[in-house]
Amino acid sequence: MVAAFGAVLVWAWEISPVPTLVIFTPVIQGVIIGFALNLMIGRLHLRSPKLVGLVGFLCGLLSVVFVHYGHHLELGQEIVASLRQDLEHPGTPEPGETPMTAAERKATLAKLDANGEQVADSLVFLRTGHHGFLGSMMMRAQTGVRIKNTDLTGTGVWILWGVEAFLVAFTTASMARSRAGEPYCEDCHLWHAKRQNVLTLDGGHAPALSNAIQTDDHALLPALRANPPETPGDGSAAVTVYSCENCGQSYADVSQTVQKGKDTKTHVLVKRVALSPEMAALITVPEPEFEVEPEPGPAAVESPPEDGEPAGVV
Repeated sequence: MVAAFGAVLVWAWEISPVPTLVIFTPVIQGVIIGFALNLMIGRLHLRSPKLVGLVGFLCGLLSVVFVHYGHHLELGQEIVASLRQDLEHPGTPEPGETPMTAAERKATLAKLDANGEQVADSLVFLRTGHHGFLGSMMMRAQTGVRIKNTDLTGTGVWILWGVEAFLVAFTTASMARSRAGEPYCEDCHLWHAKRQNVLTLDGGHAPALSNAIQTDDHALLPALRANPPETPGDGSAAVTVYSCENCGQSYADVSQTVQKGKDTKTHVLVKRVALSPEMAALITVPEPEFEVEPEPGPAAVESPPEDGEPAGVV
């Protein structure tokens, strides 16, 4: 169903005024299918990345087959419509060509009305030597496609179709595999909640921060938070925490983000390291807040006592 859903959306795109793109369209198709699979993976608690990745790859290929089968049906309809147009409005015959009689045209039209698909398939067979879906694929390859200013026919079209199919399947498999590989608490049967960038430090602290989390160094982490690095580094170092909301089981990633011109690049330094409860608490504790003492007010002035009243202070 997901494969068919992705194929229908691609079909809607192809018949819309928005032009399709050679590489971009297959990737979008894979993302659509992968997103739908990820919803099911999360709800069904599927946790085998290899198996789910294989299912995603096959699902992507099946969706591509559905798209081509739609083209197969469309080609048959186009052949029938073209034949009907020629029979109902015959043009001037070519030199040496014997025109059809009125009775022959009527009989052929009756065949089109009775079974137009069979008539179209017989014409595909005459041109390619194959019936059905394979014959229509070969006929479309012979007709070719145009990419910008280049016309592809024959083998070039088959290669293009193969690349597009691989992009759809690979994108779908990658998304499904990544979703199934996310941290999961087997004791509580819950996916871990993701809290991104719960701790951010100067990029110069990136190596020490990675070491502190890997070695569970409780003393080093507060020192890094309190003191700037001796040598400021590029960008920032951030910690992302995955934790079970029921039992508190936690894992962490450490990444460094660097700004180079207009591009921002993120490098993962540590991935999915198990955290002790003490280290998880240190990472997720908010930054210390410093109390500001109130400024001293005006000096107190003694007020002169009134008759019958003790002296007071203003």
